[in-house]
Amino acid sequence: MTPDTDHSSSPFTNGDCGDSETSIRVFAGYKINDMISVEGFWLSSSGYATSHSGQIDFVPSVGNTTNASISFTSETDYTSFGASAVGKYEVYDNLSIKGVLGLHSYSIEPSFTPGTPSRTLTSAESTAMADFQKAKVDARTDDGVSLLYGIGAEYSLGGNFNVRAGYDVLSSGDESVSYLSAGASYTYSF
Repeated sequence: MTPDTDHSSSPFTNGDCGDSETSIRVFAGYKINDMISVEGFWLSSSGYATSHSGQIDFVPSVGNTTNASISFTSETDYTSFGASAVGKYEVYDNLSIKGVLGLHSYSIEPSFTPGTPSRTLTSAESTAMADFQKAKVDARTDDGVSLLYGIGAEYSLGGNFNVRAGYDVLSSGDESVSYLSAGASYTYSF
């Protein structure tokens, strides 16, 4: 039994990943001078939900083709670590803008919650449906090394404390993850 979605009257579609999730990012860096520093980071985000729906035609080796519609969801965990060069320019007392450029290693790991088909399936159809859902989600699994870039601002609170905000884009294979961040940093002098 072979699942076929290419010739169905209701094409199978994948929704977009959730537009917003909360992530945690930890970073450390070294200040080369007042304008240039290098930073390393680790980022973890989980729960990006994606909806999948459409009609599946079951093509048996013998007999007639049957079909069923199904909708199911998947969730994606995203992990990245990398290093970047950060250029900083003070535009006003204690306020600086910054640009970020670097590389990161990423891992995309999806999981799924099986959906309920539009009709009761035979045993062979049920197995083919489960295999199809798993293959559809597993196709999103990816890892590699890619480019990252971003812009942001930093404000010195005095002493060695800073608050910062930024917009970063992490290329990840065919997709990219972009995020807004806000945080605090402490500069330690040796």
